[in-house]
Amino acid sequence: MIKMMAFYRNQPGARFDHAYYAGKHADMVHRLLKPMGLIKFEVHEGTMEYEPGSKPQYITVASVAFETEEALRKAFDTHKNELLGDVPNFTNLEPELQLCKVLL
Repeated sequence: MIKMMAFYRNQPGARFDHAYYAGKHADMVHRLLKPMGLIKFEVHEGTMEYEPGSKPQYITVASVAFETEEALRKAFDTHKNELLGDVPNFTNLEPELQLCKVLL
């Protein structure tokens, strides 16, 4: 299995609308990517680094999982304009994307 992770870095002036992301953007992800092989979609809201009271390095980390890299790339390349075009509706941050092979 392969995942594409989207990291939204916590930085001064960062804005992130988790309600919009969990509702409208998540619905879009499922609607567009599920028919193309999406296995799992996870969204994590950063609360803090390990030390209590610290600020998180990332406001949000999200991932989509597919069986193969080829399936992931085909799905994302087909719909990236719509998916990335929605980003300004929930954040002023540029997502940092990374592919990860799932080992366990």
